[in-house]
Formats: sequence, C-alpha cells, structure tokens
Amino acid sequence: MKERLTRANIDAEPGAARYMDETHLIGDISDKLLDLILNGPTINGIAKGEIRGLLRQTYGRLKEYEDTDAAADQRRELLKRAVDTYGAEAQVKMAIEEMSELTKAICKLWRAKDGPETTAALEAIREEAADVQIMLEQLRIMFGDTAAPEAEKLDRLRGRLDRHDAEEGGAAG
Repeated sequence: MKERLTRANIDAEPGAARYMDETHLIGDISDKLLDLILNGPTINGIAKGEIRGLLRQTYGRLKEYEDTDAAADQRRELLKRAVDTYGAEAQVKMAIEEMSELTKAICKLWRAKDGPETTAALEAIREEAADVQIMLEQLRIMFGDTAAPEAEKLDRLRGRLDRHDAEEGGAAG
C-alpha cells in the first residue's frame, strides 16, 4: 500500500465560506498570479484567502486521486485473490462463459419488443458487461498488462475516425 499524503478524516471544501469570506480556485486566477505563487521569491501582498483557496483545491484533488488509487489497488488485490483461489484455468473458462452470456444478452436485445422487454434486455447487457469487465481484469492479471496494445489500437481507431470525418466533410462540402 502506498503512503498517503492526505488524511482520511480531513476534507478540503472548495467553498469553505465558514472559514473565510471567499474562495478562489486555480481557474479563477491569472497565470501570472499562479506563477508568482508557485515560483516567485515571495508571496507578500497575496491574500491568505487566495493561498488557502489554492491549497484547498490542491489538497482536495490530491485526496480524490489517492482515494481512487486506493480503491483501484483494493479491486486489483481482490481480483488477484480470485485468480489465486480458483486458478488460472478456471478463471479463463469463466471468462469465456461470461463473454458468451454477454453475447446472448446482446442477441436478446435485437429480438426485444419496445417497452419492458427492451428495458430487461438492456439491464441484462449491463449485468453481463460488468461480469465480462471483471473477468477481463483477471485476464490482465494472468497474462499481462494490455495498456500498450490498447494505445496502439486506439491510435489506429483515431486515424480511421479522422479519415472518416475528412471524407464526410469532403462529401458534404
């Protein structure tokens, strides 16, 4: 577990008016003022409310980041535990089963009539997609990270979409 820089029992409230008259967020101040605060030789002449506002915003964002990171670590540990408990072969078979169930749920949507059937089919897709996502994360644990191939495939997709947009723009003009 990584060391936290924030504390679980302290939250930063961007609008903490109970402590001061007003709060300014980083987006509300000029680049020159922000550069002076971060890099200047002094901060004389800058209202402590401004500094508190910036610190509050920074602390709040850092805490959000750390909380998200901790939750991701806990999720990964749980999924690793599943792989360790049931074994790689069983989890690969379960991944295949879950993908099959998602395929079946999608096919049911095509046949669904408007109304309750469609609503039920969409809910089934969400449920099965969640199961598949959990199994995909276990496959990453077993077979390695997919970030690099995903980035390459997203770049290819971006290129295809850009070409499509250019062709559509050319055809419309």
